Amino acid sequence: MKKLLLIIALVISSCTEVRFQEAQPPNAPAITEFPKKMQGLFASEDDDTLLIENNSFTYFNGKEINVTGPLSSSGEVILKKFGNKYILNIKDNESWDVYPLQVSRNRIKAGYAVLDEKTEQFLRELEKSAKVKRVNTDDRKFSHYVVSPSEEDFKKLMKKNLFSEKVIFKRIKQD
Repeated sequence: MKKLLLIIALVISSCTEVRFQEAQPPNAPAITEFPKKMQGLFASEDDDTLLIENNSFTYFNGKEINVTGPLSSSGEVILKKFGNKYILNIKDNESWDVYPLQVSRNRIKAGYAVLDEKTEQFLRELEKSAKVKRVNTDDRKFSHYVVSPSEEDFKKLMKKNLFSEKVIFKRIKQD
């Protein structure tokens, strides 16, 4: 299971330029079961599917990515509550990919981190306080940032729309 999650996280994280040192938000307790309103089978416009059960999920987008993960309070897949959103954290080697989930009765809107002018400016400010580490590839090209924000910094990243790209999953079947 660990090897599968690692491969999946590598594929998913290739989409994001911002990762986190620890599961986010840092001080929020982990939730070990998905809320009932999140459980069921969902599909996106691109026919990606998301099956959420009591304490695990499966994401499938055809043949490229198949993610299965059990929730835990200290494992490789952690769910936390943050305001009116749930934050899904998936461990990737030494850092975390973070996906805010906005949930309504029949849909889940999943966000992922994308750099733009405002968020990159904020990351540069955090870099001065050693809360951001720039990671380069072996050939010295930019790969991604690893951020270690305080809860207040995480709130600011959310307000500055770091997680601006969204995938909307609509309910197909209730569990």
